Amino acid sequence: MIKRMTEKEKMLAGEVYSAIDPELIEELMATREVLYEYNSLHPSETLRMKEILKGLLGHGEISFEIHIFRFYQLLILFYNYFLTLYYLIMYVLFYFFQFTCFRVDDKPTNHDVFGD
Repeated sequence: MIKRMTEKEKMLAGEVYSAIDPELIEELMATREVLYEYNSLHPSETLRMKEILKGLLGHGEISFEIHIFRFYQLLILFYNYFLTLYYLIMYVLFYFFQFTCFRVDDKPTNHDVFGD
């Protein structure tokens, strides 16, 4: 007799499975609760963070760094990006207009002055 695979076994094997299987939903909710606990930890609680990650990811050495990306860092990043873009545009426009739009003569003619 052929043993039928569970939905979790199908998922792990890369086959088509039903995501509304009660076993999978139960594991998903348990994982979400653990992640909620992890996300609500204070940054100084690194030991607890490592314990939670070991529980989620399995055995082995876990090393990580905590990077706090503050909003002002994002503003500085965008400011630098747009400032660089501005200078690039000004550089291109300056050289474009310098060589294509302006005529450099020693002595202007009546045509240049009056547009005749």
